[in-house]
Amino acid sequence: MPSVRFSYPGLEDLFCPLRAGRTRYIESADSHPPVESMKILLIGGTLFVGRHLAAELLAQGHDLTLFNRCKTHRGLFPGTREVFGDRDGGLDVFADEEFDWVIDTCGYVPPVVGDSARFFKKRAKNYLFVPTVSVYPATDKPGLHEESQVAVIDYTETEVVDGRTYGALKALCEHQVLKAFGDRALIPRPGMVMGPEDPTDRFTRWVCRIAVGTEFLAPESRDQPVQLIDVRDLGKWMALQIGNGNCGVFNTAGARGRAAEWSWRGDHSILDI
Repeated sequence: MPSVRFSYPGLEDLFCPLRAGRTRYIESADSHPPVESMKILLIGGTLFVGRHLAAELLAQGHDLTLFNRCKTHRGLFPGTREVFGDRDGGLDVFADEEFDWVIDTCGYVPPVVGDSARFFKKRAKNYLFVPTVSVYPATDKPGLHEESQVAVIDYTETEVVDGRTYGALKALCEHQVLKAFGDRALIPRPGMVMGPEDPTDRFTRWVCRIAVGTEFLAPESRDQPVQLIDVRDLGKWMALQIGNGNCGVFNTAGARGRAAEWSWRGDHSILDI
């Protein structure tokens, strides 16, 4: 695996004004009835988005295999098959297997994602790759949709994933998957994902900071809408698409938020409301 350095995107990536259309606004994903069991390989599956998707797939009764480097939460799902290895050069362990779906929640470098997609092209019916709405170069512009221009990058061989390269590299990863699988690929582009087990703390830090009290700094503009999506709802939505055999490119985000206004009241006034 290339040596990848991470620097999580800043506040500008909290904002993703997506246009209605194919965009999936997810308020809350209810549980769905069991579907026919499928054989599924999930690359990753123990940290955040993959963790919640794995839990939903197992709850639906699918035959799930987790493939990762055993860096986080080994044995998280007792009884589930785990294969430990590096996707960069280590996929031959699956040379004699076939899957209904291969799921990639942790691809950042186009050559590595491309190798995975090409390896499974004839070994899997479908491929799900999870990128981000950061594939759009200007997320402060309202009305983004799946056909909007994605970011481009000149130095495609870079192994540095940071605020400058993150979205463009994800867009190139998408291209690799679509080139190999075409209309057999499912590409959900999530907005700002938050919820249990979030390793970035980019949403919860605001909630915790407000809970502390006293004055604190917040970014302008104060009327900027924010679209959040609960990782559990995202996992259930993706599992539903897998069960139904749906493919395509979709923006996946919570409903557009409304501006909040602080109004300080005394304790007695609050009790009277």
